[in-house]
Amino acid sequence: MLWLPQVAGAPDTRAHAPAAYWPGAAHVDWIGTDFYSKFSNFSGLDRFSRNPRWRRLPFAFGEGRSGARTAPGFVHRLFGWIRRHRHVRMVVYNQGHQSNGPFRLTRYPRSLAAVRAEFRSPRFDAQP
Repeated sequence: MLWLPQVAGAPDTRAHAPAAYWPGAAHVDWIGTDFYSKFSNFSGLDRFSRNPRWRRLPFAFGEGRSGARTAPGFVHRLFGWIRRHRHVRMVVYNQGHQSNGPFRLTRYPRSLAAVRAEFRSPRFDAQP
């Protein structure tokens, strides 16, 4: 199972923290989160990824996306985080279902170029 909670609760209290919902190692094969430019929380992501309960599991970004105000800086910051965390094994970008929806990278050529440049790294498998 892929376990993908948000890195912090809303509100950000102990009762809403990811650890409060941890189903246990017997039930989880991968850990990770969804991560969006509009709600990027890198300090929460750092805390979440260091949790000793799940630190040894492969990490996945199950869904991520950029928005209209996102500059390539977010893309490079996220991929910098990925490069520093070798347990990241999967990154999924969700563009939505609309052909010209607000999250389509084709609407943001600079961010698209940044994503393409980052995926050229030998760290990622070439995918069509």
